[in-house]
Amino acid sequence: TCSAVLLDGCSGDLDGAHHTAAPPALNAAVALAPTEAPNPLRGEAWLSGARDGRWWTARQPEAGTPGVDADGRVRGLPAIDVRALSRQSLQAYLDNAAMVDDALFAGLHGEQSFLELAPHKLRKPQVFYYGHAAAFNVNKLLLGGLISESERVNPAFEQLFEAGVDEHPHEKGWAKSQWPAVAEVLEYRKAVHRLVSRVIARVGDEARGVAVDQTHPLWALLMGIEHQRVHTETSSVLFREMPLALLQPSAQLAPPHPSAARACRTPTPEAGLDFPATELLASAGGRAELGRHGEPEFGWDLEYGLRAVEVAPFETGRCKVSNGDYFAFVQAGGYARRKDLWSEEGWAWRELAGAQRPRFWCADGKLRLVFQEVEMQWDWPAVVNHHEAVAFCAWRSEAEALSPARAFRPASEAELALLRARNAQAHLAAGEPYGTDGGLGAANRGLQWASEQPVNAGRPAFETKHHDLLGNVWEHCVDEAAALEGYEPHKLYLEYSEPAFDGRHHMLVGGSFASSGGFASARTRNYFRPHFLQHAGFRLARSAA
Repeated sequence: TCSAVLLDGCSGDLDGAHHTAAPPALNAAVALAPTEAPNPLRGEAWLSGARDGRWWTARQPEAGTPGVDADGRVRGLPAIDVRALSRQSLQAYLDNAAMVDDALFAGLHGEQSFLELAPHKLRKPQVFYYGHAAAFNVNKLLLGGLISESERVNPAFEQLFEAGVDEHPHEKGWAKSQWPAVAEVLEYRKAVHRLVSRVIARVGDEARGVAVDQTHPLWALLMGIEHQRVHTETSSVLFREMPLALLQPSAQLAPPHPSAARACRTPTPEAGLDFPATELLASAGGRAELGRHGEPEFGWDLEYGLRAVEVAPFETGRCKVSNGDYFAFVQAGGYARRKDLWSEEGWAWRELAGAQRPRFWCADGKLRLVFQEVEMQWDWPAVVNHHEAVAFCAWRSEAEALSPARAFRPASEAELALLRARNAQAHLAAGEPYGTDGGLGAANRGLQWASEQPVNAGRPAFETKHHDLLGNVWEHCVDEAAALEGYEPHKLYLEYSEPAFDGRHHMLVGGSFASSGGFASARTRNYFRPHFLQHAGFRLARSAA
């Protein structure tokens, strides 16, 4: 087996060992988490086992429907072209977002799965997220002037399900003794979907199309659809933290990547045999421009504006850091006794969380995925938080006796933007032989698989030959979240980005296997607190000699 070197606990254990706790500075979020008795169950036995036709918010997946494969499994569509929106394209995009979310939530098993608080108590129960995107839709349509106050679906729900992504210590309603029944929330989702469909029916003629930008009223409608996709991905991470007893495979989602079926050869992996050996690729410096430049897709407010960065020559890993790479750090005591490798906040998180290895490495040598555990896959990317990525870089720098000027770190947002731009330019100049991927290579995204894949799987980037510049897992950047020059919070969602420009959030780029729509774009800028988990990994980077 592959269990010899791993320690106690697993993400699937009912006792919640190694949870994603906040550092002491954020302990208030945990301290204020409710201590009420669990929600009383309402006897919703229909939530156990496969869902029937009544489950689907909009429509049941059928082959031939946009985003549905011949086998009836749902994939997330790529970003919709905002230069020529139509009733048909908008409705298909809306329906797909709902189907993907429905397919994911079909993986919750039993009523308790909707009501269970995560051990870390930094997120609300799943019943909240099941209703949240629908309430967001109504509130943004109203704010954008696309519906009237009289068209609200359920004002009480639109308040109850309004907000709750980042931890909010001032909120005390996370474990309300009376969340609505899941059946009520489902009916609410259906009613909101009908409302949004009526708004779409007002869009101009199919043949003509409508061009939309941030100032157009229909931006509110697009924001709601993209927000749904963001939360589907967020929920998939939370599912990955839940006890397996509360989950079941979803028949409407793709299975994990086929490589998940491989047996684990050894508990002590070898570079070049069980995972790719580290290969650093040199890149010349140059001018990187961050920000959207008229691309025909939806973007969040922090992606608009411009920041030009003169990037010095650098080196980056051809692949993201794999589980096999990361194993050496764990084996060397990186979690257990090497406080000097961590930031002060990072070590405080490690102690509070009791972290002894990556969150999704299990004690029996297996690897936790969204709905199941599989044999350890040493050549898959190590899914870790920002603190863990930085600590690994410090350990690897020490192991190779690197000077501070040449020390490893996660790549910067500007370095990754420069790599993406160079591949896109070279690909375009060559006549786009790879098609529409922008020269970035084959990307694992849109839930084409319900897991990561090997770090060297698929076609690499056209010019630089890096893997996973887009997709598979998000990429942690060394940068703190920050606005671009000319940034303005969008009037429909003033609180989306600005609260994150506080020195306590870090950038992620590239999207993951679970990203779809605009969030799967090469231009997406995402952010999270450093102790939070996403489907995220990192790539070794350092300044050139």
